[in-house]
Amino acid sequence: MRLPADQMKAWELLNQAIDNAEEQIPCTNFPDLFFPEKTDGDSGNQAKKMCRSCPVQAQCGIYAIQYELHGVWGGLSSMQRKELRKLRG
Repeated sequence: MRLPADQMKAWELLNQAIDNAEEQIPCTNFPDLFFPEKTDGDSGNQAKKMCRSCPVQAQCGIYAIQYELHGVWGGLSSMQRKELRKLRG
């Protein structure tokens, strides 16, 4: 599956930020934590806590609000991102 051009550009920018980060990116070491079966309950809390110390949390969250439907991204669950999308209109 090929990503739409705007999403591909956003994905590349996020990956560039990850590559340039001087600190460890938590999701690269524990990817299973960031895609639990349920992210609206306690199962995503450990991933959310790890996101708080991530140097690319803001970029990740911005990308995910626009493009990702599943998992914990930028410290936000799929339900939290869905609510933010509703607020943005």
